[in-house]
Amino acid sequence: MLQQGMVQLQEASKAVLDSAKERYGQYFRTVPVTKRTQFTLYTPAAEGEFGAPLWKSICSFPLQSKVKAHQKRIDGLASRLIPASLPLLDDSAITFEFRVISSNAFNAFCIPGGKVIVYSRVFEVVKDDDELAFVLAHEMSHTIARHWGEGVTREQFRKQGLEIPQSLANWASREGVWNAVISTNILRKLDQGSLVVMTLPHSRDMEAEADKIAVTLMLQAGFRPEAAVGLWQRLADSKGSADSRFSQWIQGFLSHHPSEVSRGESLKQYIDAVRAESKAKP
Repeated sequence: MLQQGMVQLQEASKAVLDSAKERYGQYFRTVPVTKRTQFTLYTPAAEGEFGAPLWKSICSFPLQSKVKAHQKRIDGLASRLIPASLPLLDDSAITFEFRVISSNAFNAFCIPGGKVIVYSRVFEVVKDDDELAFVLAHEMSHTIARHWGEGVTREQFRKQGLEIPQSLANWASREGVWNAVISTNILRKLDQGSLVVMTLPHSRDMEAEADKIAVTLMLQAGFRPEAAVGLWQRLADSKGSADSRFSQWIQGFLSHHPSEVSRGESLKQYIDAVRAESKAKP
């Protein structure tokens, strides 16, 4: 009975999605590689316009001499990754550019529109060009998958969903049903709850999706994607082995990113499957 109900629910959900696609098709697209159906209100051009001022501001500062060698290394890897990305891009307006910034933090991120920032600390952690290529490919994959526009769209719907309880809480305060402090606490809990339920899991899914697309980019560009598994394992080890598996799960559940351990394990399984599928083809 339960199984039948789940099947009916899936069929109903598919019918709703198909109807929405028919009416609002311009807002739906299929993510390359993973083939996931995505809903976003933002075009690649709109994403680029949003990111342009920040990129212009970053590039207004001259490249520091101590990172010039790092920049040259990245430009070399990018010359292989960018051509590999072209078949996956659905808009010719997207152009990838890269910039190294001096920082002690291990981080890299992608500004909307394909502009990738890499902190100099990354070069002290990666062991070889394959690991560095994964860092670049992962950030490029966020642009390929149009994650920024999708994330902002979801956040807008989340905020709009909170407007009704906010109106009710304000009414209750005015009418003396409860005081303003209670209203504030209720709205804070609703905001936090919707963040944990709606935003954080989706953010983790996007990170995992970017990892998968990065594997495709690396393979097409002639890099070894298995290097990413070793990178995540070392990052997990650097945080100490004292954390239990349950503790790692909790940290991952309350984070925008999956834990390093789970990312390494998931990537290994995915790469193994991709390799096996490739060997099976005639």
